[in-house]
Order: sequence, then C-alpha cells, then structure tokens
Amino acid sequence: MTGGPDVSLTGRHLIIVEGVVDSGRTISTIIDHLREQEPASIEIVTLLDKPKGRQMEVVIKYKGFDAGEDFVIGFGLDESQKYRNLPFVGKVIEE
Repeated sequence: MTGGPDVSLTGRHLIIVEGVVDSGRTISTIIDHLREQEPASIEIVTLLDKPKGRQMEVVIKYKGFDAGEDFVIGFGLDESQKYRNLPFVGKVIEE
C-alpha cells in the first residue's frame, strides 16, 4: 500500500468509511497499514455488510444493511463494469 494522508495520524481517532465489507481482506490490510501510524482508535462504518463471506475477523462499529450472500450492484457497485451508476442498491438475480 502506498500513499496516505499528509498529516500525522498519531493519537487521532479514525473512522474508515467503506461501501461493502465482504471477505474483510481489504479493510484488514488498510487497518494494519494505518496502525503503523499509531492512531488513538480505528472504527469502521459500512453501508453493506456481508458477514457470511468473512475470511478475516473485522469489527464493524456502524453498518447500514446486511447484504447476506447476495451479489449487489448500484450506488458505485458494479458487475462486469456495468450498473455502477444506478441510484439504488439492488441484487443480481441469475436467470
């Protein structure tokens, strides 16, 4: 992971805003990287939580909805680079 904030995070309280937490691998990597900068705390807020897909333990402080096992699209989420611009979140139904 490269880049990051231009200010010191030491002693600061951080909130990570995530669209979807599924396997937990991405958010865990980000948290590990941020912990190196010694913040006072790190909390996660997510719009959609998919706890059945977890491969890493992740504690989510605030969550909007449980997406279950559904594959969701819209509101920035896509399937094969399509449907990202939908003004809502919907699930993909296989025919």
